[in-house]
Amino acid sequence: LYFIIKIKHISAIAMIKALHIYAMISLFLSPRIGAFSPIALRRRNNFLNDIARVQNTKRKHSSSENETVEDKIILYTLPSICMPPSEISSVIRSKILEPFYPKCFQDVFPRPKIVRDCLPSKNNSNNSKVILLDPDVVIASAVDEVSCDNEIIDNFPGISLDVATLLEKKHLASPGPLMKIEIEKKLLSLESLLTEVIPPEALPPPSGFEEIGHIIHVNLRKQHLPYKFDIGRIMLSKFGKKIRTVVNKVGEVGGPYRTYDFEIIASSSEEKDDYFVNVVE
Repeated sequence: LYFIIKIKHISAIAMIKALHIYAMISLFLSPRIGAFSPIALRRRNNFLNDIARVQNTKRKHSSSENETVEDKIILYTLPSICMPPSEISSVIRSKILEPFYPKCFQDVFPRPKIVRDCLPSKNNSNNSKVILLDPDVVIASAVDEVSCDNEIIDNFPGISLDVATLLEKKHLASPGPLMKIEIEKKLLSLESLLTEVIPPEALPPPSGFEEIGHIIHVNLRKQHLPYKFDIGRIMLSKFGKKIRTVVNKVGEVGGPYRTYDFEIIASSSEEKDDYFVNVVE
Protein backbone atom coordinates (compact mmCIF):
# COMPACT_ATOMS: atom_id res chain seq x y z
CA LEU A 1 0.00 0.00 0.00
CA TYR A 2 0.97 3.71 -0.42
CA PHE A 3 2.24 4.27 3.11
CA ILE A 4 4.08 0.87 3.51
CA ILE A 5 7.86 1.38 3.44
CA LYS A 6 9.42 -0.77 0.71
CA ILE A 7 12.89 -2.03 1.41
CA LYS A 8 14.53 -3.44 -1.72
CA HIS A 9 18.20 -3.98 -0.98
CA ILE A 10 18.45 -4.12 2.80
CA SER A 11 16.41 -5.87 5.42
CA ALA A 12 14.11 -4.15 7.87
CA ILE A 13 16.43 -5.17 10.72
CA ALA A 14 19.39 -3.45 9.06
CA MET A 15 17.32 -0.30 8.55
CA ILE A 16 16.29 -0.20 12.21
CA LYS A 17 19.90 -0.73 13.35
CA ALA A 18 21.02 2.13 11.10
CA LEU A 19 18.39 4.41 12.62
CA HIS A 20 19.54 3.45 16.12
CA ILE A 21 23.14 4.37 15.23
CA TYR A 22 21.96 7.68 13.77
CA ALA A 23 19.98 8.41 16.95
CA MET A 24 23.10 7.83 19.10
CA ILE A 25 25.17 10.15 16.89
CA SER A 26 22.45 12.83 17.14
CA LEU A 27 22.37 12.43 20.92
CA PHE A 28 26.15 12.87 21.14
CA LEU A 29 26.50 15.79 18.72
CA SER A 30 23.36 17.76 19.49
CA PRO A 31 20.88 16.94 22.23
CA ARG A 32 18.04 18.69 20.41
CA ILE A 33 18.00 19.69 16.75
CA GLY A 34 14.35 20.13 15.88
CA ALA A 35 12.97 17.24 13.82
CA PHE A 36 16.16 15.16 14.31
CA SER A 37 16.07 15.08 18.11
CA PRO A 38 16.44 11.68 19.85
CA ILE A 39 12.79 11.88 20.93
CA ALA A 40 11.62 12.28 17.35
CA LEU A 41 13.92 9.50 16.14
CA ARG A 42 12.64 7.13 18.82
CA ARG A 43 9.06 7.82 17.80
CA ARG A 44 9.90 7.21 14.14
CA ASN A 45 11.73 3.98 15.07
CA ASN A 46 8.65 2.78 16.92
CA PHE A 47 6.53 3.68 13.92
CA LEU A 48 8.84 1.74 11.57
CA ASN A 49 8.62 -1.27 13.90
CA ASP A 50 4.83 -1.12 13.74
CA ILE A 51 4.96 -0.87 9.95
CA ALA A 52 7.26 -3.92 9.79
CA ARG A 53 4.84 -5.92 11.93
CA VAL A 54 1.94 -4.93 9.68
CA GLN A 55 3.98 -5.95 6.62
CA ASN A 56 4.68 -9.39 8.11
CA THR A 57 1.00 -9.83 8.94
CA LYS A 58 0.03 -8.91 5.38
CA ARG A 59 2.50 -11.41 3.94
CA LYS A 60 0.86 -14.15 6.00
CA HIS A 61 -2.51 -13.18 4.50
CA SER A 62 -1.26 -12.83 0.92
CA SER A 63 -3.49 -13.55 -2.06
CA SER A 64 -4.35 -17.09 -2.98
CA GLU A 65 -6.62 -18.57 -5.62
CA ASN A 66 -9.07 -19.83 -3.00
CA GLU A 67 -9.53 -16.44 -1.33
CA THR A 68 -11.98 -13.81 -2.48
CA VAL A 69 -11.91 -10.07 -2.08
CA GLU A 70 -14.67 -10.30 0.55
CA ASP A 71 -12.46 -12.49 2.77
CA LYS A 72 -9.70 -9.91 3.18
CA ILE A 73 -9.09 -7.05 5.57
CA ILE A 74 -6.40 -4.40 5.05
CA LEU A 75 -4.76 -3.05 8.21
CA TYR A 76 -3.44 0.50 8.06
CA THR A 77 -1.20 1.91 10.80
CA LEU A 78 -1.51 5.69 10.65
CA PRO A 79 -0.11 8.55 12.76
CA SER A 80 -2.58 11.08 14.11
CA ILE A 81 -2.81 14.53 15.62
CA CYS A 82 -4.92 15.01 18.74
CA MET A 83 -7.01 18.04 19.76
CA PRO A 84 -10.16 18.98 21.70
CA PRO A 85 -13.44 18.11 19.92
CA SER A 86 -14.37 21.80 19.78
CA GLU A 87 -11.37 22.50 17.51
CA ILE A 88 -11.99 19.72 14.97
CA SER A 89 -14.52 21.54 12.77
CA SER A 90 -12.38 24.68 12.69
CA VAL A 91 -9.29 22.74 11.56
CA ILE A 92 -11.26 20.81 8.91
CA ARG A 93 -12.78 24.01 7.50
CA SER A 94 -9.43 25.80 7.40
CA LYS A 95 -7.93 22.92 5.31
CA ILE A 96 -4.50 23.42 6.90
CA LEU A 97 -4.15 19.64 7.33
CA GLU A 98 -5.61 18.69 3.94
CA PRO A 99 -2.17 18.03 2.33
CA PHE A 100 -1.45 15.55 5.14
CA TYR A 101 -4.62 13.44 4.92
CA PRO A 102 -4.02 9.69 4.27
CA LYS A 103 -3.65 9.07 0.55
CA CYS A 104 -4.31 5.37 1.07
CA PHE A 105 -8.04 6.22 1.45
CA GLN A 106 -8.35 7.82 -1.99
CA ASP A 107 -9.29 4.55 -3.71
CA VAL A 108 -11.71 3.45 -0.99
CA PHE A 109 -15.47 3.92 -1.35
CA PRO A 110 -17.23 4.93 0.75
CA ARG A 111 -14.34 7.07 2.01
CA PRO A 112 -13.31 6.21 5.61
CA LYS A 113 -13.60 8.92 8.24
CA ILE A 114 -10.37 10.76 9.00
CA VAL A 115 -11.67 12.01 12.37
CA ARG A 116 -11.70 9.34 15.07
CA ASP A 117 -12.07 9.07 18.83
CA CYS A 118 -8.70 9.34 20.53
CA LEU A 119 -7.36 6.26 22.29
CA PRO A 120 -7.04 7.06 26.01
CA SER A 121 -3.50 7.69 27.26
CA LYS A 122 -1.74 9.67 29.96
CA ASN A 123 -1.20 12.56 27.49
CA ASN A 124 -4.69 12.62 25.99
CA SER A 125 -8.07 12.70 27.71
CA ASN A 126 -10.84 10.27 26.83
CA ASN A 127 -12.98 12.90 25.08
CA SER A 128 -10.28 14.09 22.66
CA LYS A 129 -10.48 13.56 18.91
CA VAL A 130 -7.75 12.73 16.41
CA ILE A 131 -7.27 13.48 12.71
CA LEU A 132 -5.53 10.72 10.75
CA LEU A 133 -2.37 11.66 8.83
CA ASP A 134 -0.35 10.22 5.96
CA PRO A 135 2.91 8.70 7.29
CA ASP A 136 4.73 9.16 3.98
CA VAL A 137 4.12 12.92 4.17
CA VAL A 138 4.43 13.79 7.87
CA ILE A 139 7.25 11.42 8.86
CA ALA A 140 9.28 10.65 5.74
CA SER A 141 11.05 13.99 5.26
CA ALA A 142 11.75 17.15 7.22
CA VAL A 143 10.50 20.54 6.04
CA ASP A 144 12.21 22.72 8.64
CA GLU A 145 15.60 21.50 9.85
CA VAL A 146 15.81 24.12 12.59
CA SER A 147 15.98 24.00 16.34
CA CYS A 148 12.56 24.40 17.92
CA ASP A 149 10.52 23.43 20.96
CA ASN A 150 7.46 22.33 19.01
CA GLU A 151 6.31 18.82 19.89
CA ILE A 152 4.46 18.42 16.59
CA ILE A 153 7.64 19.14 14.60
CA ASP A 154 9.59 16.69 16.78
CA ASN A 155 7.18 13.90 15.87
CA PHE A 156 6.06 14.95 12.39
CA PRO A 157 8.99 16.64 10.58
CA GLY A 158 7.03 16.73 7.30
CA ILE A 159 4.71 19.41 8.72
CA SER A 160 5.99 22.94 8.31
CA LEU A 161 6.86 25.03 11.35
CA ASP A 162 4.13 27.60 10.60
CA VAL A 163 1.40 24.96 10.42
CA ALA A 164 2.71 23.15 13.51
CA THR A 165 2.83 26.38 15.51
CA LEU A 166 -0.72 27.30 14.46
CA LEU A 167 -2.01 23.86 15.42
CA GLU A 168 -0.27 23.89 18.78
CA LYS A 169 -1.01 27.47 19.85
CA LYS A 170 -4.45 28.14 18.36
CA HIS A 171 -6.04 24.68 18.22
CA LEU A 172 -4.30 23.11 21.26
CA ALA A 173 -3.15 20.19 19.10
CA SER A 174 -0.53 17.60 20.02
CA PRO A 175 0.81 14.39 18.46
CA GLY A 176 -1.74 11.60 18.79
CA PRO A 177 -1.32 7.82 19.01
CA LEU A 178 -0.75 5.44 16.12
CA MET A 179 -4.20 4.35 14.94
CA LYS A 180 -4.96 0.85 13.63
CA ILE A 181 -7.56 1.18 10.87
CA GLU A 182 -9.15 -1.89 9.25
CA ILE A 183 -10.65 -1.57 5.77
CA GLU A 184 -12.51 -4.30 3.87
CA LYS A 185 -10.62 -4.95 0.66
CA LYS A 186 -13.84 -5.14 -1.35
CA LEU A 187 -14.23 -1.37 -0.76
CA LEU A 188 -11.14 -0.64 -2.88
CA SER A 189 -11.63 0.40 -6.48
CA LEU A 190 -11.42 -2.26 -9.19
CA GLU A 191 -8.29 -0.58 -10.61
CA SER A 192 -6.50 -0.87 -7.25
CA LEU A 193 -7.44 -4.53 -6.87
CA LEU A 194 -6.28 -5.43 -10.39
CA THR A 195 -3.01 -3.50 -9.96
CA GLU A 196 -2.06 -5.92 -7.18
CA VAL A 197 -2.26 -9.01 -9.43
CA ILE A 198 -0.88 -7.55 -12.67
CA PRO A 199 2.90 -7.01 -12.94
CA PRO A 200 4.24 -3.53 -13.79
CA GLU A 201 4.99 -4.41 -17.42
CA ALA A 202 1.27 -5.18 -18.02
CA LEU A 203 -0.06 -1.98 -16.43
CA PRO A 204 -2.34 -0.09 -16.60
CA PRO A 205 -5.00 -2.70 -15.74
CA PRO A 206 -8.19 -3.06 -17.78
CA SER A 207 -10.71 -0.48 -16.66
CA GLY A 208 -13.64 -0.70 -19.05
CA PHE A 209 -16.25 -3.46 -19.12
CA GLU A 210 -19.89 -4.05 -20.03
CA GLU A 211 -22.45 -5.54 -17.69
CA ILE A 212 -25.28 -7.61 -19.21
CA GLY A 213 -27.50 -9.26 -16.64
CA HIS A 214 -25.27 -11.45 -14.48
CA ILE A 215 -22.40 -11.34 -17.02
CA ILE A 216 -19.44 -8.96 -17.25
CA HIS A 217 -17.85 -8.67 -20.69
CA VAL A 218 -14.28 -7.37 -21.03
CA ASN A 219 -11.94 -6.78 -23.97
CA LEU A 220 -8.52 -7.70 -22.63
CA ARG A 221 -5.42 -6.43 -24.38
CA LYS A 222 -2.54 -8.66 -25.36
CA GLN A 223 -0.45 -7.83 -22.28
CA HIS A 224 -3.36 -8.78 -20.01
CA LEU A 225 -4.06 -12.22 -21.49
CA PRO A 226 -1.52 -14.17 -19.35
CA TYR A 227 -3.37 -12.89 -16.27
CA LYS A 228 -6.93 -13.21 -17.59
CA PHE A 229 -8.04 -15.78 -15.01
CA ASP A 230 -6.73 -13.65 -12.15
CA ILE A 231 -8.52 -10.63 -13.64
CA GLY A 232 -11.74 -12.62 -13.94
CA ARG A 233 -11.44 -13.91 -10.37
CA ILE A 234 -10.95 -10.40 -8.98
CA MET A 235 -13.90 -9.00 -10.93
CA LEU A 236 -16.11 -11.89 -9.84
CA SER A 237 -15.18 -11.30 -6.20
CA LYS A 238 -15.66 -7.53 -6.47
CA PHE A 239 -19.15 -7.78 -7.97
CA GLY A 240 -20.00 -11.24 -6.65
CA LYS A 241 -23.56 -10.59 -5.44
CA LYS A 242 -24.95 -9.72 -8.86
CA ILE A 243 -22.31 -11.18 -11.22
CA ARG A 244 -21.85 -14.92 -11.83
CA THR A 245 -19.83 -14.99 -15.06
CA VAL A 246 -16.97 -12.98 -16.58
CA VAL A 247 -16.20 -13.37 -20.30
CA ASN A 248 -13.48 -12.04 -22.58
CA LYS A 249 -13.99 -11.27 -26.26
CA VAL A 250 -11.99 -13.47 -28.64
CA GLY A 251 -11.50 -12.40 -32.25
CA GLU A 252 -13.33 -9.69 -34.16
CA VAL A 253 -16.99 -8.77 -34.44
CA GLY A 254 -18.51 -10.15 -37.64
CA GLY A 255 -21.41 -11.91 -39.32
CA PRO A 256 -24.88 -10.66 -40.22
CA TYR A 257 -25.76 -10.08 -36.56
CA ARG A 258 -22.34 -8.68 -35.66
CA THR A 259 -21.55 -11.34 -33.08
CA TYR A 260 -18.21 -12.45 -31.67
CA ASP A 261 -16.67 -15.43 -29.96
CA PHE A 262 -15.84 -15.21 -26.27
CA GLU A 263 -14.22 -17.26 -23.54
CA ILE A 264 -15.27 -17.65 -19.92
CA ILE A 265 -12.48 -16.47 -17.61
CA ALA A 266 -14.39 -16.73 -14.33
CA SER A 267 -17.66 -18.23 -13.15
CA SER A 268 -19.31 -18.89 -9.82
CA SER A 269 -22.29 -20.72 -11.28
CA GLU A 270 -22.75 -24.46 -10.92
CA GLU A 271 -24.18 -24.54 -14.45
CA LYS A 272 -21.64 -25.29 -17.15
CA ASP A 273 -23.03 -22.80 -19.68
CA ASP A 274 -24.26 -19.90 -17.58
CA TYR A 275 -24.18 -17.20 -20.25
CA PHE A 276 -27.86 -16.81 -21.14
CA VAL A 277 -29.44 -13.63 -19.78
CA ASN A 278 -32.77 -11.82 -19.97
CA VAL A 279 -32.49 -8.11 -20.74
CA VAL A 280 -35.44 -5.80 -20.12
CA GLU A 281 -35.41 -2.37 -21.82
